[in-house]
Amino acid sequence: MARSARCFPGVPEGLAALRASGWMLGIAANGAIATQKAKLRATGLVPPFDAVTISEAVGPRKPQRALFEAAAAACGVPLTAGGWIVGDNPDTDMAGARAAGLRTVWVAGAVRMRARYLHTPDNLLRHHLNW
Repeated sequence: MARSARCFPGVPEGLAALRASGWMLGIAANGAIATQKAKLRATGLVPPFDAVTISEAVGPRKPQRALFEAAAAACGVPLTAGGWIVGDNPDTDMAGARAAGLRTVWVAGAVRMRARYLHTPDNLLRHHLNW
């Protein structure tokens, strides 16, 4: 699975632009450390991030607030400073981030679209994956 992980077009450039504008960037991921690190290596996404927080390393998983707190702390800021979460799962990423007081961007690919989505994101990016 990790070998098939890919970035959406424009993601590296977008991250570079955020960094150039002074944004801190962190990753909060559910799963096993080895799996998540392999996916990040496959996508080439590690360099622009200030911190990577993986649930297996810290204990709590999204949507628990504690994972978002750990990710903010790893970036050297309190969760109360605010921020944004960009994610693809409405149940863990969007609901958890909203409950933690963060703004949300849902990357909605064809595989993840759900009619039952109850948590309106602050922004929505639709991306249809070519399998």
